[in-house]
Amino acid sequence: MPRLRIGRLGFEAYYTREQDLDDNPFRTESKPYVEIGMMGERDRGTFSVFANAENILDVRQTENDPLIRPVRAPAGNWTLDAWSPLEGFILNVGMRFKFGAE
Repeated sequence: MPRLRIGRLGFEAYYTREQDLDDNPFRTESKPYVEIGMMGERDRGTFSVFANAENILDVRQTENDPLIRPVRAPAGNWTLDAWSPLEGFILNVGMRFKFGAE
């Protein structure tokens, strides 16, 4: 009897501890944070449907500090270096099609 595959699930979690920050007017050390992601795929025979969620906790550097400096840095830049995610929560959904013989 062949094994029936109906889909798959995945989970990932990352912890980033404090980091020393150079030339940051708001703080000398970043805050620790956790990023969590999940994915799932449902097999429907000739096609499958999937969803992928990244940064489920919506961790963003802008929740702690602005990205724009109050005054221009000596090197001339107005923005700070990124020390945590900038894009926040992301959700991707799609379909995969199977062609030909298995």
